[in-house]
Amino acid sequence: MVALLTCSLTIIFATSPAFAQDKCENLTKNSEWTDNLAKLVQAVQNDDLNEAQVLSKKLNTICQNAPVLNYVQGKMHEKLGDRAKALYAYQKASENTYKFAVDPDTAQKIWYARYEFEHPERTADALNKQSDKIADLQAQSEQNLDAFSAYKEEHYKEISRLLWTGTGVAAGGLAMIGAGIALVAMYPSSSIEQVDGGKKPNLVHEEPLHSLGWAFVGVGGALLVGGTVLAGIYGYKYTHFKTDNAELSFSISPTSLSFGLAF
Repeated sequence: MVALLTCSLTIIFATSPAFAQDKCENLTKNSEWTDNLAKLVQAVQNDDLNEAQVLSKKLNTICQNAPVLNYVQGKMHEKLGDRAKALYAYQKASENTYKFAVDPDTAQKIWYARYEFEHPERTADALNKQSDKIADLQAQSEQNLDAFSAYKEEHYKEISRLLWTGTGVAAGGLAMIGAGIALVAMYPSSSIEQVDGGKKPNLVHEEPLHSLGWAFVGVGGALLVGGTVLAGIYGYKYTHFKTDNAELSFSISPTSLSFGLAF
């Protein structure tokens, strides 16, 4: 989490009587300061935090308000897991940049470290994570849309199958009705027999094909009605099936993400 310390150890100090008693003047010429500061940076980089705390206390006795020292102390407390002390050190370092003349690169690092702790949701790392979330959601949305497109295509095919099934059943029923009527017309309900030189219907013997004709009419009528109803229902769905019945919503705010696929 802690970046490599690359801040410059060279600081040009403004002349200020307030810091003279702190030994803060001419620090670059103070070998005790420069040597221990370099050791502190190395100790923090190497996660030798016990040594870092010892060196930090030594440097405080020389110039506890030096921005570069406060910045490195912030990194030390950050690695120690004490965010409150780290934030305090970064705030102290940034405020002291107004009292010390600090080179621009070091000042930028100091102020960014403070900003990162005060506004963690707005830092580069946070924004990168936010971008990763957005990319994941976009990928998920594409998968959802592909899946829904496949569902729509299959659903459309199923509607088509049922429509034509109903049409076929109705047509079959109509054909059976026609065949039944033909049988009824062609074959009377009873046969004619010769009785005492005359002819009369034989009411006992019923023509089988005549009955079959009426059976055809009955079954064909049922099929016609059922097929017509089925074709009507799915014909309506077929003509009213919309390809744009998926709504995609995607919104981003600085602190939240929302995504929805509704259909």
